Amino acid sequence: MPATVVVGTQWGDEGKGKFTDLVASEVSMVVRYQGGHNAGHTLVVDDETFSLQLVPSGVLYPHVTPVIGNGVVVDPRVLLSEMDMLGAQGASYTHTSHRLSATAWWSTPGFSSPRWTCLGRGGSIRPNSASAATPI
Repeated sequence: MPATVVVGTQWGDEGKGKFTDLVASEVSMVVRYQGGHNAGHTLVVDDETFSLQLVPSGVLYPHVTPVIGNGVVVDPRVLLSEMDMLGAQGASYTHTSHRLSATAWWSTPGFSSPRWTCLGRGGSIRPNSASAATPI
């Protein structure tokens, strides 16, 4: 199965999100494979603005399955807020259409741990579970 891969060579602000959204019309899955919610991209569609931090670009296409991969640090509060925002803004996005790797890192604000998130506000833990992506 052929794949289109977008990889940046800098820490951000390269246009990866914009480019991913452009090619998403021709793919069935868009996978975010690393980073945390300090990253972000803004999509403007028909004068409607969508600000994304964890959910991958391409989520606004109804045929695309968005996937958050095992290298992403997920703050559950940010993810749920973003999912609610997409639904409230009328995106054809549902909670069942999203996939989340069972081995993604979870940000646990206020939990002291030797492994810190890139935001430095809490520990990160990686669950010991199967590597399959699961619906949320």
